[in-house]
Amino acid sequence: MQTLFRHKGNSLFFIMAVIFAITIMPVEALASNNGDSLKLNEKYSAELEKCIDGDTAIFKIGEESFKTRFLYIDAPESTTRHDPYGKEAAEFTCSKLNEAKEIVLETDGDELYDKYNRLLAWIWVDGKLLQEELTKNGLVKMFYDYGDYKYEEQLHAAMEEAKQEKRGLYEKETNGFLRLMLFNGAVVLAVIIGVLIAKKIR
Repeated sequence: MQTLFRHKGNSLFFIMAVIFAITIMPVEALASNNGDSLKLNEKYSAELEKCIDGDTAIFKIGEESFKTRFLYIDAPESTTRHDPYGKEAAEFTCSKLNEAKEIVLETDGDELYDKYNRLLAWIWVDGKLLQEELTKNGLVKMFYDYGDYKYEEQLHAAMEEAKQEKRGLYEKETNGFLRLMLFNGAVVLAVIIGVLIAKKIR
């Protein structure tokens, strides 16, 4: 009787172990597929699945989809809020990605993903770095410098070019500065004319 009970106990334990394994297996499989196939400092051929805005898109690498945040840059918002030049940045990015013959994602830095579980990558479109193209056209607000990245110097040079050529965001910035200078000049001139008139009256 004791032997029979022990045999039933072992069978019950075995059945429970199998059920547990079947229950857990999909979760583990999902976890293993969540980017474990990607590594840092590698390049991957990709296909555009969906363009979201100026610095975010969903790409397919193999059979997996990755919501991707473009490394290092911060383009004006056009989804949750509407920043100046946000629409232009989104249109520029989406146009480039939709017309691309070849898209390559390059991982870099210390992390594969940001805190929102988005893949972090440089985006190469037909051999050109999309982040650099966006920056050069004045469609990048600032840089997220969280580590040492390969193409920092290129992007800083592109930013300087955009400012000097008064493109995109920096066209407005320059025009605003000029308007302020003209207004201040007009005020000073008005004061001088007023003083001269007052002296003549006396």
